[in-house]
Amino acid sequence: MTRNTMNLYSALCSLPILAFGLIFSPSVDARGGMSIFDGPPTEEQCRSCHDDLNQFPMLNDTNANRHHVLIGTPIPPLWESKAPDAFGGVAGDPYQCQSCHDIHLLETVRNCLQCHPEWRVTGNPMRGYNVHHETETFQNRQCNVCHNRGGSSGGGGGMGSGRMGGGMRGR
Repeated sequence: MTRNTMNLYSALCSLPILAFGLIFSPSVDARGGMSIFDGPPTEEQCRSCHDDLNQFPMLNDTNANRHHVLIGTPIPPLWESKAPDAFGGVAGDPYQCQSCHDIHLLETVRNCLQCHPEWRVTGNPMRGYNVHHETETFQNRQCNVCHNRGGSSGGGGGMGSGRMGGGMRGR
């Protein structure tokens, strides 16, 4: 084998390994990609977008109302769920108040990450787990709505280190 043939063979053999790593890498930092979060997602970061109907009119309604309209609809199977860590209820049963709210607590817990785990709200669009990549905005390739590369519009998402370019919008 010639040296050029060996180099080509090595490069071709490395491509599947590199592609696998990019697709299944758990960390945006490890991929050097984009993230709408400044580090791991937090409740504050979720709400900075999901509670801002002026900046994100495509959400159509407040977060509470978007959840309350689910009452009476079937709970999806785990592999289709946007909230796989939600407590109360079985796939196929209708959502009830207790599907999200613990009736034994005196105050309402509204922590997005209690039901929507990090792996479901972050990640590579090629992997298919990130709920943000299941939206019409993403399907229309309007990435700048959330990933603005540190500018003044969108969700504040950045490129490069995986950290928010310029910090969370609205901070």
